[in-house]
Amino acid sequence: MGFCGWSTHGPCTYDGECRRAGCDVGFICMSAYEDPPDAICEGDECLVPERYGYACRCVNGRCMWFPSQAWPD
Repeated sequence: MGFCGWSTHGPCTYDGECRRAGCDVGFICMSAYEDPPDAICEGDECLVPERYGYACRCVNGRCMWFPSQAWPD
């Protein structure tokens, strides 16, 4: 099974405008300008983005999960 977190695709202009929300693991990638959605915390291991190499980033003006190894630091 792969990563099962999700993104709101909220607006952004740079990575600092994106944030993680949702339980302790932060499996929702969203814009800092959005209110956090309600989330059900089931403790599923597929919700841990670091385990699958994903980072919450601003990509083409939208906050979304992106493979961290594919992004230049």
